[in-house]
Amino acid sequence: MGLFEIPHNERTKSELVRFYEYASSQNMVVMDSALYSPDRTDDELQALYNNFFVDIENNILKKARSEMSLKFSIKAYDYIEKKYPAYRQQMLQALYTQSVKNGLTNRANYIEGLIDWCSSVVALSLQADAELAECSTEEEMFLVDVDYTAMDYTDPEVTIEQALSIND
Repeated sequence: MGLFEIPHNERTKSELVRFYEYASSQNMVVMDSALYSPDRTDDELQALYNNFFVDIENNILKKARSEMSLKFSIKAYDYIEKKYPAYRQQMLQALYTQSVKNGLTNRANYIEGLIDWCSSVVALSLQADAELAECSTEEEMFLVDVDYTAMDYTDPEVTIEQALSIND
């Protein structure tokens, strides 16, 4: 049965949270700043703690990047969805496909403005992902953010009604 007192002055709060998550996944218990395991010795627990922080990139940063990237993608989706609900996007996609098939170039170009705008919103998420890749601590990652509302000014405000009124 092992017990290891976790030093709190060596690590940031977010690093310790990640370690606690890892320890819990390994059937260890963290209680009152101590790591406990019925299957490991004190020395094994200390080694586990030390080894976890040797590879911060794989044990902390990759997971944090993935979580934050997902958060940005969801925010981008929500932002687009708020302006163009899924049902409207589907209708416009169908109209776009039909326009291309039937040679209605102006209608296709009109709808394409929305497709380009959506791509620009997604590009903001990808830019944030690139910034996350440059971060060497989780705290730096917390400073990365995306303001999708900056895209309000470039929203082409495509409507189904306007698309249907374009017959060439």
